[in-house]
This record gives sequence, structure tokens and C-alpha cells, in this order.
Amino acid sequence: MELIFLYCFYSYTIDIILLCVSVSSIGVYNFLHHLILHCPEKNFKMTRYYGFYSNKSRPLLERIYELYGKKVKIRKIKTSQERKKTSKKET
Repeated sequence: MELIFLYCFYSYTIDIILLCVSVSSIGVYNFLHHLILHCPEKNFKMTRYYGFYSNKSRPLLERIYELYGKKVKIRKIKTSQERKKTSKKET
């Protein structure tokens, strides 16, 4: 038994945008093998944000936006204490 995948993606060039379609088939066990490779091990800690997107470098990112003249509203991430205060107010 095999699974058949239909991939649709765009290919960009300077003048033309093409819609490319690709069809491929893969065995079920081979598919499950490739799928399981992406599952982290139990208790594995993953990094969600790093680089400019991390909370530590947020002031640097704001400064870069300021230098480029972009006005981007960066939302403030609430601390656990602020979350507790807002949850108490709602109840």
C-alpha cells in the first residue's frame, strides 16, 4: 500500500510566478518512519524563539526598527505575575 501526495507550490522568478505541481508516492511504513523522525524524545526541551524573536533581544529589535524608520508595534509579553493579576480581575 502506498500514499500519494500532491504538492502545489509557487516558483518565483524576476518576471514570472509559476504554480508548480508535483506528485509523489511513498510506502506507508516509509512515511511513518519519516514522520516519527520529527517527533522529539520524551522530556526534550525545545527552543521556541531565538535570535531577534527572543524576549532577551527585544530592545535591540525595537532599536533596529527605529533606525530603519519602521513603526511596528511590538506586543509586550506578560510575565507570570501579570497573568495572575489579570486572571484575578476577570473572576
